[in-house]
Amino acid sequence: MVMVKFSIIIVVLFLLHKSGSETPGSCSIIKSQHFRLSIYDLEDKQIKKTLILNITDIENKNVGEFLDYLVNVEKVSISSHVVSVKSLNPPTGVSPYSTISPLTALCEAIDVSSEVPTASPQYTLFVGAELTARQKLVKRFLKGLQRDNHMDFFKSGNLSPIIFDKTYEPVETPPTPSIVLEKRTIHTTRSTDSTSSSKSDVSADISAYIVTVSAKYSTEEKSTSKRSNSTKIAVVSLLNRKTDLYVDERRMDLDPSIVQELYDIVNNFDVDEFTRTINVVKLLNKYGWYVPNSFVLGGRLDVVKSEIESSGSDEKTELQKLETKLSAAYGAYKADVGASSEHGSGSVNKTSFFSSDERVTSTVDGAMDIETFMKNVEIENNWRIIELNNIIPTCKFLLRNDSGLFATIRRLVIYHSHYPKIRELQRNIDMIQYVNDLWSEYDQPF
Repeated sequence: MVMVKFSIIIVVLFLLHKSGSETPGSCSIIKSQHFRLSIYDLEDKQIKKTLILNITDIENKNVGEFLDYLVNVEKVSISSHVVSVKSLNPPTGVSPYSTISPLTALCEAIDVSSEVPTASPQYTLFVGAELTARQKLVKRFLKGLQRDNHMDFFKSGNLSPIIFDKTYEPVETPPTPSIVLEKRTIHTTRSTDSTSSSKSDVSADISAYIVTVSAKYSTEEKSTSKRSNSTKIAVVSLLNRKTDLYVDERRMDLDPSIVQELYDIVNNFDVDEFTRTINVVKLLNKYGWYVPNSFVLGGRLDVVKSEIESSGSDEKTELQKLETKLSAAYGAYKADVGASSEHGSGSVNKTSFFSSDERVTSTVDGAMDIETFMKNVEIENNWRIIELNNIIPTCKFLLRNDSGLFATIRRLVIYHSHYPKIRELQRNIDMIQYVNDLWSEYDQPF
């Protein structure tokens, strides 16, 4: 019996010694008391900061505690609150980086490398997670949507009010059919004098916009059909649809920094409510009142003819003529490609199908005609959003955890948005309807 107890004590002591050797305090990989640690963000692909640290300050910290220190004390902006470690021999085609638990000892997460064996070691902490190709596309295009003041269509802004769950893989499907012809009449209130340059500017702007959008959010019919001093433009488009992306709304959220900006605005009692309302509208104008979560990427080539006749029959005739010409030009291109592959013959001049007042423009950089359009759209960096399948009001995300904040924004909008100074800030969205529609849906689950 005594021998059994003694054996148990020996085993316990051994296990205690073994677990003690694996505690966060064992920073044997770091060879000096003071060392330089680079914080490299995998998502943003850049070093966010380099710190000079004392080993005694970090040897008992875990990953989560150090991330809190980086954000709250060092004020480092990181893409996501996770740390990744690098595998030396990952399988072919698999990312060498994998995320780890926030309870992992910090020393176990620090990567050590040197360019030559005799050089001083370089210490790096990889924060964030490496995005998949699909996630990179979503991050690139998950921007706030803005409406043009002169044409009732959305375009992508430069900023994103949204973050999405980096553990989530967006859904990607090949669009069918991949090549589509569309035609429509666009009304614009842009000034179009007789100079060719001004007309070129108008048609070039059209290709910068996302023309196809869900009818639920389109104001084209109700707000442009009877505008005075508007110009009617016939547009026929060739869409080359490369991929359809969908992001689950439940995996999206409003960026916490924007939520804080809104709190700061509505709680600033040093200014009156009128000024607070102005600042709320300006912020939403900046980031976008809507965001897309389902969209088609690719390229669009437009044939544009300005100042068409006003009668409905003339509009249809003009659109039909343009569609016939674009269809013939595309048919000639396909025949030319087929002939070239078989016989190596020369190309056909596809620009000869269009008259001098029918301008060809495109979303694709360097595309001057169908041939260069079809070639350059194969480059992923040239892709743009060409169709919107669904868009979400940006403020909807406030209803998850900040409904009180949204209630305050709604009250400010209802009481003050009818004033001309505020109305002028955003003429393309019925702000009162916007907040009331969201509020009426508040009791419905996300």
